[in-house]
Amino acid sequence: LDHINTTSAEGNPPDGVVGRQAILAIITSGKHEILLLTRNLDSRYYGSMDLIQCLQRFLLGSPRAKLLVLVADPRTAATQQPLPLLELRDRVSSRVEIRELPADQAEPLRVEWLIVDGRQVLERDLTRRGSSRCWRDAPQHARKRRNVFIEMWNLSLPTQWLRPTHL
Repeated sequence: LDHINTTSAEGNPPDGVVGRQAILAIITSGKHEILLLTRNLDSRYYGSMDLIQCLQRFLLGSPRAKLLVLVADPRTAATQQPLPLLELRDRVSSRVEIRELPADQAEPLRVEWLIVDGRQVLERDLTRRGSSRCWRDAPQHARKRRNVFIEMWNLSLPTQWLRPTHL
């Protein structure tokens, strides 16, 4: 399947269940690079232990594996407890980096992206609850999203709100 629309028949899956399943599915296939653009690390999607275990296997599975996370609203993200993704970052800090978007780019964020190995993309529409789309084998689409992500990454700074706990 090239494209999967993960919106439920009712349009509103409970607590992001459909989105979590899609996230786990594409992360499991990752080998080298996972890029995440997120509003605030919503714990319904990024706080499950299944996801953290999947990311840990990914990060330890290859010496080249890396996870780059861009957060639009790190202040809100910092208020969610616990933040297992931050704990994972602290354990494998050389492979995980979290930055915040500049204010002029963070405000209009309407879509979250999860880009895996430059081949797969999961997009969550933040303006429509429960609406997400997943492209499982779409290198051209993924490269376009990756290029935009890297441009934003190069303009971003390490976040002061989500610092490693060992500092």
